[in-house]
Amino acid sequence: MSAMGVAALMTSGVSALGPLIRADLGLSMAGLGLFAVAVFLSTAAGSVPLGRLADRMTPETGVAATYGCAALGLAG
Repeated sequence: MSAMGVAALMTSGVSALGPLIRADLGLSMAGLGLFAVAVFLSTAAGSVPLGRLADRMTPETGVAATYGCAALGLAG
């Protein structure tokens, strides 16, 4: 369940933060579109293997893994 939330955050976050991403990375409108496509495709490609992994975990372990990955991402 947490994987679905992360996927939705990634795909909708790009559109909501598009102007900031564009300014920070110096992208054109077309570049931002390609960036959004790359985010969407990576989310789609990762959903099947990560979904299978999540099916093997308990809900508590899944939430802990999601928070751990988020903490690592924010620390870097």
